[in-house]
Amino acid sequence: MATMKLRRKLLIFILPSLALVAAGYSLWPPKAALDGTLETSGRIEGEQAAVAAKVAGAVASLLVAEGARVEEGALIAQLDSQVAQAELRRAEHLVHAARQELAAAHARVPEAKREAEAARSAVTLAREESRTRIAPMITMPGHH
Repeated sequence: MATMKLRRKLLIFILPSLALVAAGYSLWPPKAALDGTLETSGRIEGEQAAVAAKVAGAVASLLVAEGARVEEGALIAQLDSQVAQAELRRAEHLVHAARQELAAAHARVPEAKREAEAARSAVTLAREESRTRIAPMITMPGHH
């Protein structure tokens, strides 16, 4: 009978203990998966997102309503392009003017080459004339 009492005492102690362990396990937060991720269920709501333009400018029109859902990369606003268009026209004008200056410089190259050749010829002629004038003086008797 002593073994019966012992079994009854063990059952009275073990059954509530097992119930407490099972309750604790079910209420315990989920374990992280082996790859380091946490598995759970629930709902995630995004309240706000940071939005930035790639270029500065005044907003010309909004293409979505405030609070509307949008996909990543979706166009949500258009910027006023008047300033950018004016800068583009100015840059195009500067490119055109630079091309005209380059063409004019290329057109001047043949004339500059002719002038350089004429200057070389003038130097050569001047040397020959100088030698011709100096030669008789060097060969004259009494001049060393």
